[in-house]
Amino acid sequence: MSPIHSEYRRFTRRPLWFAGAVVVLLLLAEMAFNIVERALGHYLVWQNGGRPKIGRTWQEGESRLAANTKVEEITRSMRERVRALSSITNFDELLAFLNANPSVTLSPEQFGVIYQGLPEFFRPLVVPAEELLKISRAQQLANVLIERQPERLEILLATLNQQVTYRSELTIEQVNMLANHGREVVLDLRTAPRFKDQMLVSSDFFEILDRQFVDERERLLRELPVLTDLGITIVRVAFSKDLTAGFVETAFALDEARARIYYLPEEWTIPFTARARAYESPSHF
Repeated sequence: MSPIHSEYRRFTRRPLWFAGAVVVLLLLAEMAFNIVERALGHYLVWQNGGRPKIGRTWQEGESRLAANTKVEEITRSMRERVRALSSITNFDELLAFLNANPSVTLSPEQFGVIYQGLPEFFRPLVVPAEELLKISRAQQLANVLIERQPERLEILLATLNQQVTYRSELTIEQVNMLANHGREVVLDLRTAPRFKDQMLVSSDFFEILDRQFVDERERLLRELPVLTDLGITIVRVAFSKDLTAGFVETAFALDEARARIYYLPEEWTIPFTARARAYESPSHF
């Protein structure tokens, strides 16, 4: 082959090689553009909450949102439960918590605060003092589990290894009695059948109270805050003929439509009910 012919072939191949290289570069640029465009699209989908999502991306986003929402709800509910639990300091607050939760576990210290807040004559219904003394001396108590059932309130005192060292139950009647002790209710004592024939005007009640022994009078004053409440006036006092869980329902009328209810041991009320029954005519009221 002549030198001229060889030079010609080399000269004609250069444009073809150059054109091929340009085509390859264009293809690579197109692929890179597609990759960048797809990546940018995904970025905008996840970063822009207002941008509509479709297909699998939408499903994944919705699933993640639902999961995060559920976790937030559970976390908020747990925080609220812990806050409500830590604020329980008396029996009313305990019952309010149990209305929303089937059970509660209290520390011995918190249970002790609630227990000591009860009137002294109610405490044996929950746990007798002798039992608490035994548990305290043995240093066995780790926590107190309280469960509210439809027909009862169950109290379990447990050790560190979750062995029940004492168990007690309060009937619904007893629970309601503890909850209503000291509450003000709408009630006209003159028309309530359970208080018939066992009613005293306030002057007669205080006359009998003044005749009690000092310790008995102080005990009544301590357990009946209504007697020293300067913001109210007691019109009459009535005692139910029926026992409620072994206690006498005692009502202090603040006027003709309101009364404050307490439950007292029967022996505390004997001097007052004896005077009330001694009256022959209800016109005394």
